[in-house]
Amino acid sequence: MACSTLVTSARKRALAARAARAARITAAIAALAGPACSNSGPPPEPVVAASSPSPAPAPASSNHGLSPGGCPPAPGPGSPESPPGEDDQDVTRALLEGVLRASPSTQGRDLAEVLAVTQPGPEHQYLRAFVGLWDAPSKFWPAPGVPPIVSPGSAMRKMILGGRFLYEDYEGHVLGKPYRGTSLTGYDQAKNAYTAVWVDSISTGIMATTGTGDSTGKAFTFNGAYRDPIAGRMRRTRATLRLINKDAYVIEMSFIEDDGKEFKTLEIDYKRRR
Repeated sequence: MACSTLVTSARKRALAARAARAARITAAIAALAGPACSNSGPPPEPVVAASSPSPAPAPASSNHGLSPGGCPPAPGPGSPESPPGEDDQDVTRALLEGVLRASPSTQGRDLAEVLAVTQPGPEHQYLRAFVGLWDAPSKFWPAPGVPPIVSPGSAMRKMILGGRFLYEDYEGHVLGKPYRGTSLTGYDQAKNAYTAVWVDSISTGIMATTGTGDSTGKAFTFNGAYRDPIAGRMRRTRATLRLINKDAYVIEMSFIEDDGKEFKTLEIDYKRRR
C-alpha cells in the first residue's frame, strides 16, 4: 500500500512538472504572437521560386501586395523582409528541452547540438541577396527547337520565419490569363542541402527540389522530379540560379530526358526594381 502511494505521488509530481513546462512554453509562444494589427487584411495569395517548373510571367506594374502605409506587415507578402522575433531562440530552446526530456528515445541528446540545427546559418545569409522587388521577364520553350514564349513578369522575395526561408511571390500572365505561383527556398541544416518547393495557379502538384551552392553564394543548382500532367509521367529537372551582381540574377531550368539529354525550357531574368 505504501509502495503504491509513493508511486502515485511520484507520478503526480512528474505530471505537475510536465504541465508547468507546457505552460511556460505556451506563454512564450503567446508572447511571440503579439497584438493583432487592425489594418492588416488577409495576405494576398502567395506566389515562384528557384525551382519553378513552368513559365511564370507577370505584369511589370504589380506591387505584390506592398502598401505605402498601415501596420508593419506580418510574415507573408508584405515587405521585403520579415524580422525574426527577439524571443525566437528562447522559444525554440524551450520546445526542444521539453521534447528531449519527455521522449525516452531522445534523452541524452545534446541540446546545443540540436538547437544549432534549428537556427539559420551562413547558407541562409547567401539567400538574402535575392530579397527585394524585381522585374522578371521569362522565356519558355515548350519543346526543343521551338521559339520561346516571351512574357513580362515581376517578383517579390523576402526572408521569413526568422530568416530561415526565402519566400518568392511571382505574378504574370500565361496565354493572356493571370498566372501566380509561390515558392520557398531554404537550407536544411539536418540534410546539409538547399531545398525548395513550388506551387502555382495552373496545377495541383507540389514540386520539391534539393540543391547545392558554391562557396561564394553566387551559384546554386537544384535537382528534382515531378509528374508531368501533360506527358503523364515523371520528369527530371535541373534548375540553376546565378547571381550576376547585387541587382541582377538569372534562373534557368532544363528537363532531363531518359537518355540523359537536357533541353532548356525556362529562363527568368531578374532585375531589381528601382
